[in-house]
Amino acid sequence: MAADELERLEDWVAPLLNRLDPAERRRLARRIATDLRRSQRERIRRQQNQDGTPYKPRKRLRAASGQVRRGGMFRKLRTARYLRTK
Repeated sequence: MAADELERLEDWVAPLLNRLDPAERRRLARRIATDLRRSQRERIRRQQNQDGTPYKPRKRLRAASGQVRRGGMFRKLRTARYLRTK
């Protein structure tokens, strides 16, 4: 998104946000953060960049017994610990 588009969006949203009381604003922010976290988690699971292109393939790691480790790339990053909401 270009800076001009962001400014237009901000100008459009600002009066709407000013009408909300602080509790409603917190609820809205939390819902947006939760939805964003969910979409980022799914994008990481699909191993796609934000523009939709696939991640660059990584070198395969082998376990001590010679078998490839399972679990997917960036498995820990998908957890709530790493995708926090504020």
